[in-house]
Amino acid sequence: MKTIKLLILLFPLIISTSAKAGILLEPYVGFQFGSLDQNNVSGTQSGQFNNNTMFYGSRLGYQSFGVMFGADFQLGTGSLEVDEPNSLASALGSSKESDIKVQKIGAFIGYNLPVMFRFWISHFFSAKAELTNNGGYFGDNADEYKGSETNIGLGWTGLPFLSVNLEYRMTSYDEFFNSSTSNTSSLTNKIEGNSFAVSVSFPFDI
Repeated sequence: MKTIKLLILLFPLIISTSAKAGILLEPYVGFQFGSLDQNNVSGTQSGQFNNNTMFYGSRLGYQSFGVMFGADFQLGTGSLEVDEPNSLASALGSSKESDIKVQKIGAFIGYNLPVMFRFWISHFFSAKAELTNNGGYFGDNADEYKGSETNIGLGWTGLPFLSVNLEYRMTSYDEFFNSSTSNTSSLTNKIEGNSFAVSVSFPFDI
């Protein structure tokens, strides 16, 4: 009888604890906009590339008492396009754009605030942009730019099972994979840039 009474007294605490801890599954979809710059192309010139990408992915991890952490995986489609006239643009001729497929694998850590907001940092230690419809201006089809990316995100959770998110992204590609030779080489001039992303996600506590 004492055991039953003790369980009854502890039941609210058990429910409260279980509600604050569990497996986090958070699919998301959004749009990224910004630019990537490669300095010192063709001597002293610089080339600027659009970094507009539709993306989707998911975070999978664990959360307890507001703290969340785990893995982050993302796919996307976008373009690389010379955006300002310079010697690089002239060399490319009339067509200055290449489609890309983006793939990112990384980890995240964040915190759910008690006032309908949450924030997190994701670091993608593997970020790839594969050329898919190119024409030879940035390399051959299936060539890849490789590097890393760090995202700082803020989400609003005022609606049930929905988070509206804004992210600031810092991207750096420092390697180039040549599909025809299967060789990966370091870029003499890194392609780097900052961008913003807006997305909606659906955080589920399993």
